[in-house]
Amino acid sequence: MSWNKKSIFQNTRYSAFFRDRQSPDALRWKVALTYAIAFFLTTLICFVLIYITQHHVHYRTMEKRLADSADVLEVEYMRGSLLTSDEKCKPWHNVADAFQQKLSERYPDFTPRLVIEGKNADTQILGTLNGKPAMIPILKKSKNPGKAIVLPDTGNKQLLRTEFEEEISEERSYPFIFLHISADNTLLSSTPLPPKWIRRLLKEEEENPTGNKKHVYASIERKKYEVLLHKRRLHDGTLLIAGHDTTDAERSLRHLLVLFSITIVVVPFIGGSVGWYVGNTISRGIRRITKSAKKIRNSGNYTSRLQHGSEGLEINELIDAFNAMVERTETILAELKTMSENVIHDLRTPITRLRTRAELAIQEDPHCRELASDIAEECSNMLDIINTTLEISQAESGASAKMMEQVDLCSIVENIADLYSVAAEDAEISVEIDRPDQPLIVPGDKTRLQRLVANLLDNAIKYTGNGGKVTLAVSKTDDSIRLQVKDTGCGISHEDQKHIFDRFYRADASRTKPGNGLGLCLVKAITEYHNGTISVISEVGRGTSIAIFLPENFAEK
Repeated sequence: MSWNKKSIFQNTRYSAFFRDRQSPDALRWKVALTYAIAFFLTTLICFVLIYITQHHVHYRTMEKRLADSADVLEVEYMRGSLLTSDEKCKPWHNVADAFQQKLSERYPDFTPRLVIEGKNADTQILGTLNGKPAMIPILKKSKNPGKAIVLPDTGNKQLLRTEFEEEISEERSYPFIFLHISADNTLLSSTPLPPKWIRRLLKEEEENPTGNKKHVYASIERKKYEVLLHKRRLHDGTLLIAGHDTTDAERSLRHLLVLFSITIVVVPFIGGSVGWYVGNTISRGIRRITKSAKKIRNSGNYTSRLQHGSEGLEINELIDAFNAMVERTETILAELKTMSENVIHDLRTPITRLRTRAELAIQEDPHCRELASDIAEECSNMLDIINTTLEISQAESGASAKMMEQVDLCSIVENIADLYSVAAEDAEISVEIDRPDQPLIVPGDKTRLQRLVANLLDNAIKYTGNGGKVTLAVSKTDDSIRLQVKDTGCGISHEDQKHIFDRFYRADASRTKPGNGLGLCLVKAITEYHNGTISVISEVGRGTSIAIFLPENFAEK
């Protein structure tokens, strides 16, 4: 197993990198995306409804025009005369039920078809009486059916042919196709049409006699047309076909599709912009709270408070809750600090007194010297544990304000190495320093950084055998200063590496050495106090390498 294959990272700079890459704008993006999707779906639904409505309106309008034109042509065909400007026709079913009952009682053989209304004349019912065209007036005074008038049935086909020609000459915008077909499916007359179309329509009628098929597709000059048809069987068995070209309607619907295609692309951007603005308004207040929380965490100053902004009532309520929490935390920390100081004072004073008496006993009574020496040593260890535990708690909680200054890390490393040079010589361990010529400055608490380097070097010397080697390297990376302490000692097992930064934890291999299990815990606490990261690479029997990364600028995290 090679050196690099057995490693573990505790709070490494890599995990910090990915943690810092969590975008503070995530809320804005989510709100913007939500608005964009909402705008898109709303536009899509509106378009579908508008398209269906427009399609329905266009075709219902064409169907009504065809039906009205067929009504007029049928009236003129049956009556043998044109409608005047004062006359209009409507379907028979629009007549009141009471009159229909009277008409059926008086003329049981009469089959009504249409109603003709005029401004200055009686309303007339047009239909067939015993198979012949007939007309029955509605008397104005009595509202009863008058005497039936049988209409002549001569020359009407010519009248219809003339009417077809007038339809074309007047260039009306509605029904441009008219055909009059005999009962045996022979063309009697029509508006001018290409022969292909006439054959197509006759074939359609032959295959589907007076069927319900309303749409017929045909080609003229390589262009395909869709025609909406209205078929009506006349009183003499002939067939009247009125058709309307749907080109204009389809063109209008295509224009609507083009407009929608443009709109559906633009609308999500508009929705996203609105969502971005709304999300930014919301997240601005959240970012202010986050920034204040980080500032409090890094500085340890719980006296600052956030002010209300323009982000909205909900954000202001969150700010009030945050300020109340900070105030409560400040109170708790103050009480905890007071209690800790009292507890430490209550412990430190008797232990110090006990150690002093033990030291006096060593000098005064030779018989108790060994016992007194042990008592004095244990008292010193207990005081060291108390002081170290207090220091760890202060560094982890930020209970004390951070007093940062510009510190030369290279100078600290050299001074600490010089202090431990005697201990290293006694253990026959060589201590090497690898540093650049120029100083490497970091913002930090000088006393705590000295404690950090001392603990790392003390651990390295303690767990490196005689003839071993310890290297202290200081170097600059892209955005931080790296302190690496590497030894050729016993190493740390993979399982123990998970717990080496826990308080009072000691691996099996270290239990034979003096110590209290707080050294690396303090190193980690001081590292995080300076917004740094720490990583460990170790292999049993090969040694350990601990790397500390301290930021060059004390930025808020």
